[in-house]
Amino acid sequence: LAERSQNSAKPMVDEVSLSSPLVSNVDSIQGSLNCLMSWKEAMLMAQVVKLGPKCFDANLDLVLQLAAAYIEKRILEIFQARAANAPSIPIRNALLSLVHLYGLGIIEKDMGIYMSHGAMPATPVMQEQLRVLINEKCVEIGNGHGKGLLKLCEGFGIPEQFITAPIAHDWTKMKTASKL
Repeated sequence: LAERSQNSAKPMVDEVSLSSPLVSNVDSIQGSLNCLMSWKEAMLMAQVVKLGPKCFDANLDLVLQLAAAYIEKRILEIFQARAANAPSIPIRNALLSLVHLYGLGIIEKDMGIYMSHGAMPATPVMQEQLRVLINEKCVEIGNGHGKGLLKLCEGFGIPEQFITAPIAHDWTKMKTASKL
């Protein structure tokens, strides 16, 4: 890592410099998931490079954040590639919705990093809009009162006996029963 860091320090630091946010509103987030995750990885790498070898002793948390950022980005890239090559359009669409939900969840988790470094506007409206977008994506995935989720469980080979919660089978009925 130290050798890679020394060889790539200049480009990484240049990538981290922002003259304007990577995303300006919530509508541009879904199309910018890879860009945002790459930026976060580059920003963390620049910090590790700046600290040098002592980073592993004094700032192990930073090294672990960098490792997590790399893994999250790779998962997104692999997931996107596999979803794009799905055998049918319905499966492709379901997997792409899951890809977006995964990416949006990561962005929401790290929103403080993005906002404090200027990668996205630091506004309560942006936070709320991202939460709304994530909820909309959940509704989209669970279309038909959860039938979409059951199809995904079936597609991933999750046995029926593991899906035992009453809410897993009929959300509308469960919601109505809870009001009684």
